[in-house]
Amino acid sequence: MNRKPDPEAVKAALRTKVRAALAAMTPQQKAAESTDICAKIIKLDLYERARVVLLFAPLDGEPRIEPVAKHALARGKTLLLPRVNWNERSMVGALVQDWPGDLVKDHRGLTVPRDDALVYDASSIHLVVVPGVAFSPTGVRLGRGGGFYDRYLAQIPIHHRIGVCYRCQRVDEVPLLPHDEVVSEVVFAPEARS
Repeated sequence: MNRKPDPEAVKAALRTKVRAALAAMTPQQKAAESTDICAKIIKLDLYERARVVLLFAPLDGEPRIEPVAKHALARGKTLLLPRVNWNERSMVGALVQDWPGDLVKDHRGLTVPRDDALVYDASSIHLVVVPGVAFSPTGVRLGRGGGFYDRYLAQIPIHHRIGVCYRCQRVDEVPLLPHDEVVSEVVFAPEARS
């Protein structure tokens, strides 16, 4: 009798596989792919039209999207970054007017907006740029396992969400569970030319 694989076990194996691929990337590869990703985001119609944009301060293994943050501020867009409430296992979008001047490290080492930063209601956000451990071609996201983004994205229309990742983070399939939130598009660097 064939039993379906446990989705959580599949996700754990995917995380291990993708993290190994990320560890094999050179700093130069990460920088080049990050540059390509930022250029693609800035050219998106959704980004161009968005007045309120929620980005993220990259962790290790996530594309360096700081140029998009600086571009958004220079264009007069309202820039938000996630601030996590670890006790409630939730996050909010808080205002950043100066990158990196308005950013601090929280008690777990995440780069977040200062505690006094104005918090915006999720319904006012026109674009959320979402990191992930991996993404499928259909926009199913594999996160780090805490569910923070899934709970937050549930408040935001799907067509306002894009995922970003390095090429090695694109996988054929990610198990989709009832609590998982998807993105409408995944932005990644084009294939390297030989």
